[in-house]
Amino acid sequence: MDLTIGIWLICVASGVQLVSAQNLLTNYHITNGFIFPDNVTVVVGESVHLKILVAMTGDDRCLYREPGSNQDVDIHAPSRFRDQGSRNVNVDANECGIKILNVNHEDAGFWRLTLVRGTNLIRGISMVKVIGVPTVPDTSDRDSITGLEEITPMGTDYCYVLRDADTQTRDTPMYEQCSLEVDEMDPTGTGHWNVIAGVQGYMREMHFAINIEHRDEQISASVHRGPDFHVLMCKLQYSPSSTIRFCRFVRVADNLGLNMLPGIGWDRYRYYGNGFEVWDCGLEIEEPDNIDKGLWKCLVGYETDKMVKVSGAIMDNSDEELALAIISVEDVNALNGSEMTLQCNANKPLDYCWFRDHDGEIYSVSENLVHGEGTDYWYSGISLALGDCGIRFKPVSENMTGQWSCHVGSSKYSALEVSAGINVKIGNSQIIAKSDTVVATLGTALVVECSSIPKNTPFQYCRFVTPSGLAFNLDEGVTSDQAILNNYYSNPTHEPKKGYCSLVIRSVAASDLGPWICAGKIAGHAMEQYTMFEVATIQTQAAQTELSTASIVGMAIGAAVILLAAVALGYYSFRRRLRKLTTAVNLEHEMETRTTQRGAPVQQRFSVVSLDRSSNGSRESQGSDNQQRNEQST
Repeated sequence: MDLTIGIWLICVASGVQLVSAQNLLTNYHITNGFIFPDNVTVVVGESVHLKILVAMTGDDRCLYREPGSNQDVDIHAPSRFRDQGSRNVNVDANECGIKILNVNHEDAGFWRLTLVRGTNLIRGISMVKVIGVPTVPDTSDRDSITGLEEITPMGTDYCYVLRDADTQTRDTPMYEQCSLEVDEMDPTGTGHWNVIAGVQGYMREMHFAINIEHRDEQISASVHRGPDFHVLMCKLQYSPSSTIRFCRFVRVADNLGLNMLPGIGWDRYRYYGNGFEVWDCGLEIEEPDNIDKGLWKCLVGYETDKMVKVSGAIMDNSDEELALAIISVEDVNALNGSEMTLQCNANKPLDYCWFRDHDGEIYSVSENLVHGEGTDYWYSGISLALGDCGIRFKPVSENMTGQWSCHVGSSKYSALEVSAGINVKIGNSQIIAKSDTVVATLGTALVVECSSIPKNTPFQYCRFVTPSGLAFNLDEGVTSDQAILNNYYSNPTHEPKKGYCSLVIRSVAASDLGPWICAGKIAGHAMEQYTMFEVATIQTQAAQTELSTASIVGMAIGAAVILLAAVALGYYSFRRRLRKLTTAVNLEHEMETRTTQRGAPVQQRFSVVSLDRSSNGSRESQGSDNQQRNEQST
């Protein structure tokens, strides 16, 4: 503070002689000083130009004083520079100023310039700050760069960021910081970029290239197998501000779940790692047995930005690594207008997954596709790294019924995709039949079944109506020992309380063939609902097919016969009319001949026979002949 006051007083005192009649508080030179610039930051190796803002005239002299010196040096006396070993300074004869070339750290400090004009002194002081050459922060020790803000050079004045192939700076430069403006077409900015930055104290622009890799928080999974122990490790990466809240391992073979807590173990299992603080979620298995040597899943719950997220990974702890495969997939029933989820799970971490419907339309999904993004479908599952490939639709419609397929890929384990089929049925009732047509063989056992929507919603009761009109209800008490009519009983593996109305027919009879009704009341609903399906034999279906084909052929032959008959009838009618008309003409000619023989005068005339099929035409022709006969008689 004292130094600043001193500089201010020097400038004011030196300038009073030139501005005696002016307001000192508003005069530019008094408030800003006579030296330009009054302070400067410069990089080592650059040059600095300082000058007095008053032009030299006549016998004016210009003096400068270096930092740390108590002696003024006459700028226009080069011999004095050499004698006193002055710094690398250049001058301009038309101004009181100096150019300090190839600046180094010794040039830092206060420089003073004095313009001597007779007995008047015009003096100013400038602060020169010397800094090192700016460098881009080293990123070689980091896994990735997530944004340009991380590598903005110190003291940046402006910055351009261009794609690797771009050479033109078309956009407006950014101020003081290099940043990447992303959009919907390129939301992460991943890839190669060129950066052009103007930096304080450095006249030349800085040019450098970077590669941005955008990585979300993820779980890095690994397996270590010792002689009598196995270690499965899941480590949370790319989330330095996150805190692990829980860690869970699941053995896929039997769904054994383990809550992993640092310092705690059970039986042959214990926590492995250096604590949640360093994002370690590990499991050590001592003397693993065969069931341990298979697929495991880890799930990690972590808090970031006051929100708990869950991620995970699937690991193969088998003696021999398994090929990429889909390990679970189920057919799906859904209610028209409601929600539907298709799920297929793989045994490896996935790079991608997609679905194809029965019409060939493709649906690609990932964790980033969430509900509310403007589509009627989104990703279902925890993460692709966990092997979860799922899609959820809302609303669904009946035209989505058919055979779908699920496709998954993992470049780390296989260049080939694997896929599985999913049978989708959309109905208008919350009870839906397993199959619209069940093929049976007379005298053998058969299972017919319908289930609730959503899946596993319990039935309060369920019942069947056979094609013959026989009706009965089912529960777990209707066993094979207590079969209805010694022929119908409840399927013990698919119980009503688990959302199934499943019937076993001990021996299919002819009376069982035809349309069935499956009805019931689902828990939480006031009204009973029902669906229909048909039981048929292979012979029945073949007969129906043959009958259908014969009917079509018969209809075609019948239509041809009718057409031919119509043509024949029309032709017969035409010939008959033609014969009648010809007979009438001949009769008329005979009558005329007889009249001639009696000696009556004869007028020449022509008979016109019309071949028009209309009766009116025939009558008109006959009318003309009669008219001529009347004329002849008169």
